[in-house]
Amino acid sequence: MTDFDIAYTKVMGHEGGYHAGTGANAADRGGETYKGVARRYFPNWYAWKIIDELKKESNFPRNLQQNSHLQRAVKDFYEEYFWETNKLSSLRFSEVKTKLFDIGVNMGTKTAATFLQRGFNYLCRGNVASKLKVDGLIGGITISRINQLNNNDARHLYNLLNIQQGRHYLNILDRDSSQEAFTRGWIDRLNLISQSK
Repeated sequence: MTDFDIAYTKVMGHEGGYHAGTGANAADRGGETYKGVARRYFPNWYAWKIIDELKKESNFPRNLQQNSHLQRAVKDFYEEYFWETNKLSSLRFSEVKTKLFDIGVNMGTKTAATFLQRGFNYLCRGNVASKLKVDGLIGGITISRINQLNNNDARHLYNLLNIQQGRHYLNILDRDSSQEAFTRGWIDRLNLISQSK
């Protein structure tokens, strides 16, 4: 398995199946979603046509998982928009890549890149010249600096990513109590690496 396959399997454990975006899921700001892909944010995703056709069948939504074209479309979508966008294949450390992938999926790729750059800067121990520009874009300089970390600092970087992710969730909960329905799922995401080992 590739690093992407491993990350995809772990993250998909948190994305669920089909949600109409109404009823019990009405607090989900993405509205109608399939495996975490929100129609509101990605209305032109070609797989919505597949889903709309499968809605006509009597075994909907159970039939979605059985459709190989749809499952391939989901995986390709995540690889293109959340793995390749942040150039995660170029990074050395598998756990850091998986954490960045999860943050990107859940909060956006720019947020994931920003957390990475800030996390690296927290490790600079006052060496201002070594700090990265926090621009939310993973480019050659960011990749080079991250890849030069030793294993111990990579572990610290992973923990700093986790702390920032957790802080982000707490900020959401402090601002909007309607999002409390997602608290337990968000906490589970923070334990992503320790799960399924």
